[in-house]
Amino acid sequence: MIEQTETEMRVTLAEIARGLLDEPYRVRIFLGSGQAWEIELLTDSRQIHQIQTQRGPTRTWLALDKAIEAALTYCTDAKSISVEIGSIVLESR
Repeated sequence: MIEQTETEMRVTLAEIARGLLDEPYRVRIFLGSGQAWEIELLTDSRQIHQIQTQRGPTRTWLALDKAIEAALTYCTDAKSISVEIGSIVLESR
């Protein structure tokens, strides 16, 4: 599970794909408060980057497989990808 930090920022998937983050990061996929899947990135400097849409609100997915597909497609430089389903955490390395 990713620990919360003091610094939260927002980025789009396109910005991530273009290499906006210049430091290593991990991907966290989790069920958000709106009962839709969300993606966050946690950098080694402990910043959290929430994925947003081009227009600003947090990007969400209704299907878990689509959220995983987005992470695999756009977050190719990620150190790891974790999926949180309740108290279960599945993580790739």
